[in-house]
Amino acid sequence: MRYSELNRILTNFEKVKKEEMLDWLRRFVELNTFEISIPALRDFSLSPKDQTGLIVSLLFDYELTRMLYDAGWYEEFREILSKNIIDTLSNTVYPGIKEDIIFSITSTPLTIENYVGSSEGSIVGWSFTEPLPVSSDMLSVKNAVRTSIPNILKAGQWSYSPTGVPTCIMTGKLAADALSKSTKNRT
Repeated sequence: MRYSELNRILTNFEKVKKEEMLDWLRRFVELNTFEISIPALRDFSLSPKDQTGLIVSLLFDYELTRMLYDAGWYEEFREILSKNIIDTLSNTVYPGIKEDIIFSITSTPLTIENYVGSSEGSIVGWSFTEPLPVSSDMLSVKNAVRTSIPNILKAGQWSYSPTGVPTCIMTGKLAADALSKSTKNRT
């Protein structure tokens, strides 16, 4: 799946037929990677006995989601997206899972925008289509907390890619260590 297809859809959205959009969406999901979390693996109290929940995430374009909303078929898009994700999981890593699903909830970049007011995601946005404005080199992660302003450090999702909770924790620790070291050098 090439980003040129997405760019063509975004540029010519009014001319893209619904069937073409749905075919692209199906292929997009089938060829995508997912982040799958199973919270009840760490804490059994998070689900009923002999059941569990999955949190399945993938990166998706905000602008396309907004266009689908404005075109009046956002709810249908969410249902089809959910079905495509479940079908893909059921046909690959979790054979037959769709027969065991009790319910599903689908969130999109618009859901996040409505809850927290962010339409651009973190420092990498909702997808990796643009050049990263921060380092993603593991060998230079220690420098990710540095800024061009002396004695000012940064941490969290705005300092290093990939973003997320582990990065926030790691860069927070690196910033705290750098701060601790700089204050020891002053005494």
